[in-house]
Amino acid sequence: EPAREETVSLVYSRQTDDKPLCYEGTITLPEAVTLGEVEILHNGELARLWIDEADMGTQMWKPYRFTCGGSLAAGDHAFRVAVTAGLSSKPVQAPTYLKLQLI
Repeated sequence: EPAREETVSLVYSRQTDDKPLCYEGTITLPEAVTLGEVEILHNGELARLWIDEADMGTQMWKPYRFTCGGSLAAGDHAFRVAVTAGLSSKPVQAPTYLKLQLI
């Protein structure tokens, strides 16, 4: 079966002491899938991704793609993205959505 693409809309999430300025979204999956790749669409220099609170790492240049390869069970899954203008950690234009490759 070929991979399919889904999107996750992101909304601003307030910065707290234990969480940087970020954008969050959720997806509800009707069945278990393998997550192939996640792409973050924004205009910053650094992008960091968490899926269900697991840190997926940081990408430092476009395209901001994360190869995940893990399984996601049926149900709700939370995505969190922090984007900055490089080492200054200055926030940049908000990402509006993620593209997910589901296998």
